[in-house]
Amino acid sequence: MKKRILTRNLINNLTLYKTTGNATIFKMKNGDILKIFSPFYLTMAKIGGINLEKKIEDSEKVKLSDEIKKPVMSFYDEKNTFIGYSCNPATGISYNEREDMLSLSQREDLYMYGDIFTKLEKIVKESDAVFPDLCTCDNIFIDENNNIQLIDYDGLQVGNQKVMQISTTLGDDRMYYNSKYMKNDLFTKNLDKKSLILLYFLSAFNTNLNMVGKKIPETGEIITLDMFFEFLGIEDYDFMNKVSKIFNDKVENEYLGESLYDIAESYNMIAIPAPMRKGYYVKRLTRK
Repeated sequence: MKKRILTRNLINNLTLYKTTGNATIFKMKNGDILKIFSPFYLTMAKIGGINLEKKIEDSEKVKLSDEIKKPVMSFYDEKNTFIGYSCNPATGISYNEREDMLSLSQREDLYMYGDIFTKLEKIVKESDAVFPDLCTCDNIFIDENNNIQLIDYDGLQVGNQKVMQISTTLGDDRMYYNSKYMKNDLFTKNLDKKSLILLYFLSAFNTNLNMVGKKIPETGEIITLDMFFEFLGIEDYDFMNKVSKIFNDKVENEYLGESLYDIAESYNMIAIPAPMRKGYYVKRLTRK
């Protein structure tokens, strides 16, 4: 891994891209993306036993899908203290940006969603890593041909390096402190499989499966997974069985796999714009 000092001269040639709670991100003159961690984040990582410097340096040894943007250079301040890394830019736009631009017919295209999530599954399967931040859609880039690339290498769990956080879409961290989702204090691939299913339902069906188990305020009735299947019109039992496993800590989760295309083959989807919520769509499936 190449190393470089972040000199004042180099800083003057950077263009601010965005700022997050953990880092400031710049575009470099050569087009690469530079991520400089905040001092607080670096301190908290150290307290948590996470060696970000080693994680970046060892990235060359990690088997990852080609669609993941790995670090190309580690960066240090003028006191030779590690502060961040650079990587090649991803192509396309973020998944969130793309979602906002979709036409009504695209929102109803189950084959499109099947194609996208088949590619996401492939990236996850090909990589010797766990993706605790997979549901953070700003880290997923997609081009006009639905080709996908992932950024935020430092958010991956690689080797025995823990991560600082998981996506808020996964809900309360404490529900994953069990043998299904953790082994030797590290997340298992069951977390990735759940992330993919949650994200698929959010993206394709505008449905938040985290509502399962919660009460309906007006009636006090507990929301069940079967209620979601019934509302959406899904009767594919293989698909339903795979989804149900993310709510059972005694069985392994599954990838949706071919079920993504089975749903597209068997159903048409209708997206109805919600009158009181701009940009939100109610979706239902009907048998072909």
